[in-house]
Amino acid sequence: MLTLLTIETLKAIDVQFAVLGVHNYALLVRFQIREQKVECLVPTWIGLEELLEQTKEVTLAVVERLEPSPRWLFLKGFGSIAKNPDWMDLIPAIPDKVNPEDLYQVLRIEPKRMELLDDEQGWGVRQTADF
Repeated sequence: MLTLLTIETLKAIDVQFAVLGVHNYALLVRFQIREQKVECLVPTWIGLEELLEQTKEVTLAVVERLEPSPRWLFLKGFGSIAKNPDWMDLIPAIPDKVNPEDLYQVLRIEPKRMELLDDEQGWGVRQTADF
């Protein structure tokens, strides 16, 4: 049975980490849902500004489960660096005497497409939603 894919689908997945694809790079990020956008915590050493100059399109790959059958969600959209992010929601513990912006940037993703691959529905079956 196919379900309607919305940003609520991503909220329902009880996962805090995903793989972010930006330009030619993939990295593990912590993420959260804020309204209809996704925010990802990205280390400053990545050079996010330079990567986003190459392309604004980003992909977030979220693994909901691997066993007994894999279920993945891919979110594609346009990324931008968030100004004045809410650090407390993204960082479990901020070290004393350290400014979060010295260590991290927040990438805000405006979703354009979501794809859900669920092997319980059959191998290779994909649900897609465009926003």
